[in-house]
Amino acid sequence: MTASGTTNTALICARFSEPSEWANKIIRHRDLVEHQIARVTKTARPVMDGAASRAHVVVEGRIILLETCVGDLWGMATDEEVQERASRIAGQLEHELNAAGLEVRGGIWESA
Repeated sequence: MTASGTTNTALICARFSEPSEWANKIIRHRDLVEHQIARVTKTARPVMDGAASRAHVVVEGRIILLETCVGDLWGMATDEEVQERASRIAGQLEHELNAAGLEVRGGIWESA
């Protein structure tokens, strides 16, 4: 317990790498999604880790995270294909989540 009387709890996260598996889980349990909000965004990391599409949803106070590699960004012409692939995945997720009645927003959840 902290000085303010609140309890610190560990953040528990379920992590997926396959977009369809993640979306199916979220849609199947959409009634448990906090405030019916799903966050879908594209992020990039240094080239050794590749680029990723990220999607976060909080279900029953726990984050259900999708992080799928879509390719490497090298500062070359092929970067456009990687960006397009990430956009396609994010767009498909947004479409499926909206169709299931969830509100899709940008951004990601991170610990403070």
